[in-house]
Amino acid sequence: MFTLWTIHYTVIPLYQKSLLDEQIAQKELELNRKNKTLENIYKQVRKLSLSQYVMSSGSECTGILLPPNNHTSQKLLEIDIPSCLIKTASEHGALDNLNQIDREVLNKTIAQTSKKITALRGIAIKGIEELKIKAKSHPETLPPPGRYTTSILNILSTSEPPAMLKEQKIKAQIEAETSRITYEYISKSQALILSISHEKWQ
Repeated sequence: MFTLWTIHYTVIPLYQKSLLDEQIAQKELELNRKNKTLENIYKQVRKLSLSQYVMSSGSECTGILLPPNNHTSQKLLEIDIPSCLIKTASEHGALDNLNQIDREVLNKTIAQTSKKITALRGIAIKGIEELKIKAKSHPETLPPPGRYTTSILNILSTSEPPAMLKEQKIKAQIEAETSRITYEYISKSQALILSISHEKWQ
């Protein structure tokens, strides 16, 4: 009688508890596997969403989509890239897939990137202004014209007065160097925008 009582009130409850603990452990493992799977899926969705955003904003905000006749240094430098980055981020539907934490990280990264791009734009504008001053005071220090421009100038040298030829040469040098400075700025800006998707996400 004592043995049956012992089995009923001690052994069986202990066995049932052990069985229940094992079932709970199995459910926890299964839940962890599902959570890991969902986490991996989210990371892939996040990666794709960010890639779509940087490709879209990289094209729209740096003048790539402008008509060919608007690909001038003036037009490209007039683009407000930081404002464009914020605007495209608010309108880009793919970014709705990000959770709140990642969206805050993205906004912070966009702000940091915008500051760098603004600094680059300032350097480019200053470089072009200094170029114009140099052209007036020391034109001989300007970078030499490219092969195509040199070929044209050589042809014109047979018919144009030296003074006019010199003026055209300086103008061509200014335009070439202005384009180089501008496209260097645009290229660096595009690289910074692309780096947004390379942020060390959790």
